[in-house]
Amino acid sequence: MDYRDAIEIARKVPGTLVTRDEYGGFIVRRADGSLVEGHEPASDEITLLRQENERYQNNYDELFAQLNQTKQNYLTKLTGLEETIDQLKSSLNTLQAEHSSAINNLKELEKKLAKVSNDEWERIKIADEQARLENAKARKAERHIQQCACLGEVENCARCNGRGSYTADGYGNPI
Repeated sequence: MDYRDAIEIARKVPGTLVTRDEYGGFIVRRADGSLVEGHEPASDEITLLRQENERYQNNYDELFAQLNQTKQNYLTKLTGLEETIDQLKSSLNTLQAEHSSAINNLKELEKKLAKVSNDEWERIKIADEQARLENAKARKAERHIQQCACLGEVENCARCNGRGSYTADGYGNPI
């Protein structure tokens, strides 16, 4: 056996020594003096390779299981997103139909408004302004009794002066 083979065997089998035999070749001896044959390390190497292969196989199986779990999670999310997309598409179709209907109504109203004369527009604006002013006067004239937040416990209350209630106009302003 040459030196490289002997050193390789000695490294693989703990507690061994490399020495020369009576013919000048290298041999590997155990601590008890027995010889280590060259085929034993091969069986040890096979065992080590089997263990390493088993470790890699277990690691592969774990990673494959994780991959399948992740894949399943993403497929579930994808299915949910596809359902959401379908719902949004149906909503979009509904809204587009409503939008086209509103556009048609707007065009019809614009045609009707185009038929109104300028004198009629002025009369409508004046009537609208008068109605707005009358509504404002009516709301200002309304009177409501409101319960104060202080419930009459604050003697100097700015709203009720300690009475617990106050009178307000139609806009909610204290009078």
